[in-house]
Amino acid sequence: MTITIEFKPFYPLQKVENREKYKQLLSGFTQTSPMYSDNLKPYLPYRVAEKIFCVSFLSKDVSRKDASVDAVKEKDGIGIKTFVSNGVRKYEKIAEFDNRTKYPLDRGNIPKLIGQVAHYRNDRLGSTVKMYQLKNCLYHYLVRDIRKILISECPMRPIDMKSIEVVSEPSQRKSIKFKDKFNSYSFSLSKSTLFQAFTTNKPIEVVKISYEIDKELLLATITELTRQKKEEVSLLESKEHVILPLYSTRIGKVPEKSGLNQWNAGGRKRDYDEVYIPIPIQVHKKNPGFFPPRDKKFILKTEEGKEFSVKLCQDNSKALMSDPNKDLGKWLLRDMLGLKEGELATAEYLAKKEADTVIIYKLKEGLYQIGLHSFGGFEKGYGENA
Repeated sequence: MTITIEFKPFYPLQKVENREKYKQLLSGFTQTSPMYSDNLKPYLPYRVAEKIFCVSFLSKDVSRKDASVDAVKEKDGIGIKTFVSNGVRKYEKIAEFDNRTKYPLDRGNIPKLIGQVAHYRNDRLGSTVKMYQLKNCLYHYLVRDIRKILISECPMRPIDMKSIEVVSEPSQRKSIKFKDKFNSYSFSLSKSTLFQAFTTNKPIEVVKISYEIDKELLLATITELTRQKKEEVSLLESKEHVILPLYSTRIGKVPEKSGLNQWNAGGRKRDYDEVYIPIPIQVHKKNPGFFPPRDKKFILKTEEGKEFSVKLCQDNSKALMSDPNKDLGKWLLRDMLGLKEGELATAEYLAKKEADTVIIYKLKEGLYQIGLHSFGGFEKGYGENA
């Protein structure tokens, strides 16, 4: 896949008040580091770093999606990392390919293996760029040093296939080091994980951390980070919505020839993107009149700005389809779930993605919005035996 992306810094171009808020939230959380460790280098879990970034810069958190970035703001895609300083260079994970069916690797041929890893990495990055219509991709990383955090950024580039060079073959550690003309990489054979080297001595800005508890700052940090979650819950409760399973609630699995795998049904030639989303009868009973009548078309848009013409089909309006049918499938199967053409969707695959439901909001008559939702969301919304 050919990837066309640019690189420009993100952090230096943000408003002063947003940058200040970011530094305050980092300081507020990390001042509690002595609670977790005697290390003078501050404690900052990666999920907290992602949350603080998205709250401060009003970015969309996509860290739990199958994407190469953790946050999206307009046309910027940002991979957020946090790690402890260890010299002037540190290898950090940028991709994992542990699904051997989806990512076959020739472990007996080192040059071929590296080519495969590079291809998988580039393909995934390209899919992310396409999914969110990005123009700029970068890593924003926080290097934790003694009583300080170094804010750094670098381009998120595809691996340059033409300039790949093996630096060292597997040793007892079972890792391969290689490089291209831009970056150095390490691939762990045991974990099927790709690491990239990040420089730690060229920060954009340094945030000093005090371990003297500032009660006012700590309270403000807790209030800000929890307020965002409460607002998300409040928004969910205030907007009329339904949650639909991506599997059959009758059998607890994804059927091989219907639903997400409708493309695999017989009877005629079908497009690989042909799908429908099942609508259990419980949804209609709990939310009568939420959807238009069967066969009446309406607009369904995604969080990324795509729009589909859709309608309810089949007996008892038990299926949601797009027209043309493949539009919904391409977005759901390829862009959101990362399935390849001809690859069956399974309950196990959805569990790995931590998403087996979609949520649909009714914005107004004839206009709805869809997004991938949480794992187990249907049972929570409609009862364990729904």
